[in-house]
Amino acid sequence: MASIYADVSDALGLLNSHSLRSTLSNVIPQMLTFGVIFLSAIFLHDVLVKSKQLNVAWWSLILPWFGGRNRSPASPPGPWWNLPVLGYLPWLGAKPYATLWNLSRRFGNVYQIQFGSRKVVVLNGRQAIREAFVHQRDAFAGRPDFASFAAFCEGHSLAFNSFDAKWAAQRKVCRMFFMSLHCV
Repeated sequence: MASIYADVSDALGLLNSHSLRSTLSNVIPQMLTFGVIFLSAIFLHDVLVKSKQLNVAWWSLILPWFGGRNRSPASPPGPWWNLPVLGYLPWLGAKPYATLWNLSRRFGNVYQIQFGSRKVVVLNGRQAIREAFVHQRDAFAGRPDFASFAAFCEGHSLAFNSFDAKWAAQRKVCRMFFMSLHCV
């Protein structure tokens, strides 16, 4: 019992020491200042975007000055507040379709979002989908290279394979089979 009191008194003595107090008194205000500035910048950005006074993200204008990379010109717009591993997934909420619809109202019918570590292009609206899958079908014909797709059906799945000659032959055989059953 006496050793517990000695440990507690040693811990209290350490907390009352001058070096720890001076370190904490310097670090805590700096952390609070950084937090307030960071949250104020995010709040100001959201207010300006929602009021339609800002069409481009402020950080995309400042980032090149600090050696950051720009998106390629062909890359569609999208939200910038993605977590490193989770991406935008924590902000989807209980109704992801409603969140994606609200993002389309902000960024347009074609925008980019990050799901996990993957960047995904989201299409909203009949015209955008028609343009992508009818007029530019070769550009949108591929599939992502997820490891789980390769494991599923040992990589021979019609739904998960990339667009190539082997895939076209598989599709032709499947279509002929379903036409023989009068399903198509």
